[in-house]
Amino acid sequence: DEDVVNHMLSLMESLENTRKESFMGWYHSHPFDVGVHSHCFLSQTDISTQLQWQRAEDPKGYPFLAIVVDPLRSLAKGNPELKAFRAYPPEYTNPTQNQCPNGEIIHEEQARLEQWGSCWSSYYELDVEYFMSSGARNVLSTLTQNFLWMRTLGTTPSCEAEARDRHPDRVGRAADRIRKFRPASAGAGG
Repeated sequence: DEDVVNHMLSLMESLENTRKESFMGWYHSHPFDVGVHSHCFLSQTDISTQLQWQRAEDPKGYPFLAIVVDPLRSLAKGNPELKAFRAYPPEYTNPTQNQCPNGEIIHEEQARLEQWGSCWSSYYELDVEYFMSSGARNVLSTLTQNFLWMRTLGTTPSCEAEARDRHPDRVGRAADRIRKFRPASAGAGG
């Protein structure tokens, strides 16, 4: 979106003029259900955005990166769940077949898609290290305690893989019960 790009350019110029620091990337979140895998990956839209920035900033000596945060998994684990990425140029073909963004080889296509999204071969993961001061950790702890519903949402047992495997049976049993109580005259018209 042009407004977003213009805002980021304005912010970048302001930062560079006032703090003498360089704008080196962007971040966003993927707040999906807590699952077996992290939701830190790049979508097609993310790849397009990242390539625009890389093409604009890399030649100036500013290697631009994308950071994705998985907020619900972060809450469930009690630690920030985030990953950083760079996009391959569109003409690049990885010489290693089935190599995922983290360097792992996953032969099953469905497993690659579940973990890395449909653009798994278009980007690569960067190593991330971060420091959280005791003050920042206290703020995070306070927010987590004060907003206990967020932690509960992030750790809902029905989101666990073992519970999800039972969902089809539970839905089937509920449908059977509904059918038993539906009046016989409630046909196709309602």
